[in-house]
Amino acid sequence: MSSDDRRRRPSREERELAREAGREASKVARQKAKEAAESIKEEAMEAALAAHRDVHHGASPFGLLWEREDDGARSGARPGLRGRGRGSGLNRAEIVAVALRIAEAEGPEAVSMRRIAKELGVGTMSLYHHVPTKDDLLDLMHDQVMGELVLGADELADDWQEALKQISRRTREVYTRHSWMVSGAWERPQFGPRAFAHIEQSLQIMKGIPQDQAMMMLGVADDYVIGFVSREAAARSAYERAGMDERQFMEELRPYVEGLLAERASEFPALAAFVGNDWTQNTDERFEAGLRWLVAGMAMDVQSGA
Repeated sequence: MSSDDRRRRPSREERELAREAGREASKVARQKAKEAAESIKEEAMEAALAAHRDVHHGASPFGLLWEREDDGARSGARPGLRGRGRGSGLNRAEIVAVALRIAEAEGPEAVSMRRIAKELGVGTMSLYHHVPTKDDLLDLMHDQVMGELVLGADELADDWQEALKQISRRTREVYTRHSWMVSGAWERPQFGPRAFAHIEQSLQIMKGIPQDQAMMMLGVADDYVIGFVSREAAARSAYERAGMDERQFMEELRPYVEGLLAERASEFPALAAFVGNDWTQNTDERFEAGLRWLVAGMAMDVQSGA
């Protein structure tokens, strides 16, 4: 190779490509810096609004759950928001609805004030007139979903055992639809008005049962349902990661497990006995069986007076 080749200057096309790459890198860096600055601004705004709320309303961990939307206006202007956003036509219910829509489609991690503002076509800061912090938003989202648990009074059976099954089925249906709520990272205290309505309805069906016992029974029923939904959600996630449905996943897994059991049948005789059986189960049938056994055990406990 000659010295001229080694010292060859980049062609015009190569220089243009290099400049374009530099412009793109600069654009990405500016966007990241802008997003970081907006995040810092939002965090500072939320901290200021939370402190303001604590002064005027007390340091309640449940934020806006029991506050009417116009209460904020009567209690004094929120810092940094004077003259902005109230005339935009926004309301708290609309913000919560958009947040729920995002959570259902993409998971709760995708929910942010900036994302909601973009969906609504408004400035991010205008949302803080209605929902001061992300924790407030999560509380409102949870309470909105809790309202879906309440059945119509004419839907409930008179017998507490059947009524408890009805409420448990509704709970499974709602939590399956809003499966992000059973993720431990997004659990919230359920002390809003809609949650109270659900608890009130649940307690009313337990007439004649001592209050402490009734509350414990309702808690156990919730534990069963939420645990069932959590396990279903985890299984769906595993199948999605593998790019399969449940039956496809089991068909792929079966030869591997059966091979292991054939080699180690003496170590796992009970498991080896299942070789050749259908590994898939009807989850609705399993849920109903567990619910039936659970409520029957509760009824025996009530009858025994234990």
